[in-house]
Amino acid sequence: MVPGLFFGAGVDFLKAVGISLISAGTFGMMTAATYMWRGFVEHVLSMLYLVGGTAGGYISARIAY
Repeated sequence: MVPGLFFGAGVDFLKAVGISLISAGTFGMMTAATYMWRGFVEHVLSMLYLVGGTAGGYISARIAY
């Protein structure tokens, strides 16, 4: 999506990245909400992924800086 916005539509690169992140995040949240509403989500496993991803992101950011 970013190359299409950048090269095809002439959108600034940082704005193209932002647009891509917002649209992907929105679609992802709506899909996750639909799956959760229909009962296709294992809540314990989802929480483990959330905690692990948050901790990994925090630790990686601390190492990087």
